[in-house]
Amino acid sequence: MRLSSQKVLLLLAVSSIACRDTTAPATITRQFVLNDINGRTLPTYQSPTPGLAITIVSGSLVLDNAGTAVMTENRIDTDEVARTSTVSYTYRIIGSQLVFEPIPCPGGAMCAGPPVGTISADGLAVEVDLFGTGGIKYEYRALAVM
Repeated sequence: MRLSSQKVLLLLAVSSIACRDTTAPATITRQFVLNDINGRTLPTYQSPTPGLAITIVSGSLVLDNAGTAVMTENRIDTDEVARTSTVSYTYRIIGSQLVFEPIPCPGGAMCAGPPVGTISADGLAVEVDLFGTGGIKYEYRALAVM
């Protein structure tokens, strides 16, 4: 009796693996433009802070088939100097989730964890947690594929 229950468990495990959607791509090539942050149109502050805050003027997110994601922000920092910030990640798509891999953080530095993304028909929502201050939701819209 024990042997047949092991066979049943093995059959269930194999069938559940076989039934997952293997036709969905793990990566895509697509460009997105930043539409808003936490529902606020651009330009807007990145997160509410006392005193001066970083202002995001524009941004983009580019995904490629090699599994690289590049987030770019044009911003005005607290010293009132315009800068471009670019951060690269590796990523993969699981269902409607965009899973970013963490960037190696130099020893002793304070680094934010990787963002979490959700893909929809018209865009992409990416939530970033900046050093435990809570989620900042970046809404991107997809650019037309040419």
